[in-house]
Amino acid sequence: MENFYKKVDAKLREFSKQPAYKRVKKYSNRATNIVTIPWDWRFNSILYASDVANVLDELCYELCRMKAAHECYVAQQSSPSRPRHVPFLLNLVIGNILFRAPALIEKLFLAFACYFNYHDPTKFKGKKKDNLREELQRELLKREKTPLKKVLKKFLNLITKEPAHWKKIKEYRHMKIHYLEPKVDAYDVRPEHDWVFTKRISKKQALAIAENKFQTGYPVEERKQFSAARKKRHIEFYLSNQKIGKHYYSWIRPDDRLIEYKVFELLAKRCTDDLLNIVGDFFSALAQSEPFASSR
Repeated sequence: MENFYKKVDAKLREFSKQPAYKRVKKYSNRATNIVTIPWDWRFNSILYASDVANVLDELCYELCRMKAAHECYVAQQSSPSRPRHVPFLLNLVIGNILFRAPALIEKLFLAFACYFNYHDPTKFKGKKKDNLREELQRELLKREKTPLKKVLKKFLNLITKEPAHWKKIKEYRHMKIHYLEPKVDAYDVRPEHDWVFTKRISKKQALAIAENKFQTGYPVEERKQFSAARKKRHIEFYLSNQKIGKHYYSWIRPDDRLIEYKVFELLAKRCTDDLLNIVGDFFSALAQSEPFASSR
């Protein structure tokens, strides 16, 4: 573990040198260190902006931990050493990333809403999040022009068009909460790496599967030479393999549950880059907006 934390520390130092990250830290420190709080609703946005800065730091930290965990694992375990490679520490860190990236989007949305005086927790109590978001989007775009308006449009464009890498991250997050655990393999992913699940089916479904196995199991020319009786025997053989007691069963593998590390690393990097850019723009514009521009 000592080697792991050394790698994390090295990657954090390297990450903190990125211009996008340094820009975020410069403006977020300025905005969140404002101590003069007059009776102005726009200061409410600082509460959410502070959370945005904290969660972004956590996300960047987890990204560095993910890379360090992967490097440590592959240094200890070669690819042929076991059937699949789903290390606990690597997947623990990836779970943290799956929750923090979408959460940051939600907090940033509310930071915008607070600045434009459209976030009242009592007003929207019990409303569905999708309805709240649509209502906020309509109202926010009507607001007066400020340095934040341009950033807001860029942000809304990101969450409404939702690029493919964000859709995948949200899909894996949904799986983690509601479905089978998504697993990241440190090397490559093949179908036989995942578990097989048993599913009870009707005789009609079992017959369709048997027919398909017969069709794919023999070349077309060979099938043409089969008599009706021989074909029937083959179908019955496939059916018998699916029957246990009085019922028929099929064996399936979940789709997209296993993820190759290189694929997930690219998804996480793209999402983090998006967030660094949009959060940097947000804090930069916030620092130039009143009452923050005249507050020190």
